[in-house]
Amino acid sequence: MNFTLLANPAPTVDATPTSADWTNANVTCTITASDPSGDYAYTNYMWSTSTTKPTSGWTMNTAGTFNVTQSTQGVWYLHMEAFDYGGNRFYRMRGPYKIDKTPPSAVFNPNSASWRNTNVNVVIDPSDTGGSGVKQWRYRKSTDNGSTYGEWSNYVTGDTNWTVVVDTTGLNKIQAEIQDNAGNIGYVTSGTYYIDKIAPTINANPATLESTNPVTVAVTSVDTGGSGLKQTNYRWSTTTAKPTSGWSTSTAGSFTTSLTIENVVHYLHVEAFDNAGNSTYRVFGPYIYNPVKITSVTISGYWNHWRGQTDLLGKRMTNEPHRFLSLEKVRIEVTTIGSPEKIEVRFSPELEAMMYVDPKGNRYDYREMVGYYVGFPYQPAVNENKAVWEYILPLAPSTKDWDNNVLRSPYWMKVTAYKGSSSDTYMVTDINITGNVYDLIYIQPVD
Repeated sequence: MNFTLLANPAPTVDATPTSADWTNANVTCTITASDPSGDYAYTNYMWSTSTTKPTSGWTMNTAGTFNVTQSTQGVWYLHMEAFDYGGNRFYRMRGPYKIDKTPPSAVFNPNSASWRNTNVNVVIDPSDTGGSGVKQWRYRKSTDNGSTYGEWSNYVTGDTNWTVVVDTTGLNKIQAEIQDNAGNIGYVTSGTYYIDKIAPTINANPATLESTNPVTVAVTSVDTGGSGLKQTNYRWSTTTAKPTSGWSTSTAGSFTTSLTIENVVHYLHVEAFDNAGNSTYRVFGPYIYNPVKITSVTISGYWNHWRGQTDLLGKRMTNEPHRFLSLEKVRIEVTTIGSPEKIEVRFSPELEAMMYVDPKGNRYDYREMVGYYVGFPYQPAVNENKAVWEYILPLAPSTKDWDNNVLRSPYWMKVTAYKGSSSDTYMVTDINITGNVYDLIYIQPVD
């Protein structure tokens, strides 16, 4: 009898898909096992991060077709070994299967910045710890501490650092969107970059003043750039040049400062600083504290001969309010503020002289013509900030002749008001004299 030895081939096994590129989802493989002789028994399988055949930890499945799923992040290999009842076996390894479920991130350097008035250069460094690597990333900026953002930038490819310039006044933030090669998207937001490029504003009220009371100025400094007002330096000075020392400091947004020095023109220098390093400098004035002030002085003649009229001879007269006749009575009115303690009136020496000698040597005594002498400086009575005095001008050389020709320089009158150590002076410098009152007296002849 002849016998035929029949071969019992080994089973086969495989997985679909045979590999998977980077994904952020679970990977499911379908394992299919079979045996040509029909005596398939079971399949052992195992997930591993190594290509080396495992020595333990296998899982058995008797089905010819079944699914296995990997949900853990990493680079995986699927090991499979099929067995039949005849003791045959077949081993196969498939992979890699790449899973990355971790969103990528980024680091900002620096991550924040305190108040400043300069740009901040921020280096953005993207990274991916899930294994798939950074595919691309982009950024956008906010100036209101993240409440709103501007448009996204163009994409930067790969794990590439990029420098972003933060240059806008405000509470700036940067937000980065990073995509990895597995499809994960991560969002990272920086800290706050505080930038203030707007200098403070300064106002003074009043901006200039002349007063009979100590001058008080209200100074207001305002910062609109966001960093806040740090301090305001101020100083009184007698010049407009910026002082180099002696400043006073206030940390209040509004304060007052007073000028108490009398009779000297002063200027108020103010410089405001914010917490970002911006500053504004201004000078205000002039300011004058004069406890007494002459507001007006008038001198008018009772004859008032030069008022623009036509005289008896048909001659058109000039209009000169301060042109008088010798021996003409004039009325002097002085108005002040500050309640002066006294007022003094002085004239050119010729108009104070109590004795006049004409070119021919004739002498004329003021008292003989008027009845009294007048002493200078004359102090008229002051009543409620006003003084009135009437004075008969003495004989004096004419400054203009009757044809309006100039004979000499005009005379002057000086009025000074006093209060304590303070004084104020007012000058009238265009007093002209032509002839005397007797030149205009018309005497009717007797028949």
